Amino acid sequence: MDEDTPTQSDYDLALNIACGDEDAICAFITQYGPKIQGFLRSRYPTVWEDAWQEALIRMVDRINRFDPDKGSLKSWFTKLAQNCARSILRAEKKHPCAEAHEDIERDYRRPSQEPPTPKQQKQAERRAEQVRKAIQSLPPKEQRVILADLAHPDGKAPASELADAWETNTNAIYQARDRGKKKLREDLMQRGIYREDNKS
Repeated sequence: MDEDTPTQSDYDLALNIACGDEDAICAFITQYGPKIQGFLRSRYPTVWEDAWQEALIRMVDRINRFDPDKGSLKSWFTKLAQNCARSILRAEKKHPCAEAHEDIERDYRRPSQEPPTPKQQKQAERRAEQVRKAIQSLPPKEQRVILADLAHPDGKAPASELADAWETNTNAIYQARDRGKKKLREDLMQRGIYREDNKS
């Protein structure tokens, strides 16, 4: 059978998910999760976990849009997850907090290749101090996630690893990360370190 051809299982899963059956969601993850996650990991290595999680949330709200005449549930969800990944990537490119993360990483981990002038050094020290204060002002959970991201070589620590290490779930990590980034951005803007010229 063509992989994109909907099965009776697809019909049953979609119906049960629409009815709010958590077991159906678990069954979907068990049946299709490994292949979809593998695909996302290969195409969107930096945001695949966030995209997967966001797609699961959206699936519950949008399952009524699944049309078995247009393909399988797996294909429908994969497209949904791809849209989530692209949205996350677009948001990261224009997110002012991305600049803050680059500066923090530079201050913490990457020494400048060229000696800065005294003025540049003073400005960098002031900016780094303001960034550190902004991070320290975050609530403990959000602060831990932000610092873990900054310490990770890819700039974002895997949510699953943090959840295991801190004995929590990945949803808590995603939520703490989102809140932390938002608060950090707002704090840095109030301190005059960064400016959001293009609001979306």
